[in-house]
Amino acid sequence: MTEIGNLLRDWLEKQHSEEDISEDAILTTANEFFETFYSSLKGNAKDVLFSDALGNTRFIKRNIRRWEKGFFALDMLVSVCREAGQEFQEEFLQFEEYAVDIQLGMLMRIHARGIRISSEIIALMKSGYADGALSRWRSLYELGLAALSISRIGRDAAIDYYLSGKVKNLEGMKEHRKCADKMKHETFSEAEILNATAEVEQLLQQYGRALDDYVGDYGWLRKHIGSGKRHKVEEFLDLSHWSHDFKWASQDVHAGYRGMRSLLAMSEARQDILLVGPSNSGMTDPAHRTAISLSWITTAFTNCYLEREDYPFDSSGCLIWTKIIDRLCAEIGEAFLSGDGVEK
Repeated sequence: MTEIGNLLRDWLEKQHSEEDISEDAILTTANEFFETFYSSLKGNAKDVLFSDALGNTRFIKRNIRRWEKGFFALDMLVSVCREAGQEFQEEFLQFEEYAVDIQLGMLMRIHARGIRISSEIIALMKSGYADGALSRWRSLYELGLAALSISRIGRDAAIDYYLSGKVKNLEGMKEHRKCADKMKHETFSEAEILNATAEVEQLLQQYGRALDDYVGDYGWLRKHIGSGKRHKVEEFLDLSHWSHDFKWASQDVHAGYRGMRSLLAMSEARQDILLVGPSNSGMTDPAHRTAISLSWITTAFTNCYLEREDYPFDSSGCLIWTKIIDRLCAEIGEAFLSGDGVEK
């Protein structure tokens, strides 16, 4: 019996004699016990939470110390990618033609999102959640596929990426209205739905597209590569060898059975346990994959239009940033490998 179960049993025995412990008596006493126990729990919560927070802080310090070289290199890469993107953005926004360019606009937004997700991944890793970090990398990988596809195909793909977002947003608004009453959520008004619908219809007409063009997560690429399936996007980009890693990262996104020993966090465990908290194992895989995907996203953005003969920007800056990113990306795997096998 659990500690709470024992406490409840003791409470029952104090309140009733053995023969009085009926189902009604148990229910009444359980409610009384709950109020007493809950009040006590809340009264002790500050001390308990402070103790938990102190333990977490100490763990994070030990974890960062173990993987110090790797975290330093990955933090540096994110900082460099952010700086490269900001510098390029400041440069192209000086030109009226490029300030409203949809291809640059979409790549710029993907890059900003990629920087944010990379920071989230690092936060998960430093907190001891390697498997959560790998799951979050899945989003970064898909952003990489989007950036590389737009970079390779060009303006038409950027338009379809933008329109797909508008269509999906409208679908989300309609779905929210269906669920709002049962979820007790304030939802969109009929006028807001009509305005969003009118905007989508106007955009589709303007660009000669149809709603059916955007069915599925990669429907926006269907007319460009002949399919709206992720594995076909990977084939188009010659990245089919990444398919396994994507599926691997999806294991903690979905609810299928997964053995504890298959977790990155359990990769150094000496016995099978039910892990319910952080671990300082398994950081290399999510870190290296994050570095590679962020490098794709950053170079797709900063090297946009670099092949044009009339390229109006200073190409030397882009090329230097690209070399720095490539060097850091190569070093990150080695830096994290140096933390493997280190005394925990």
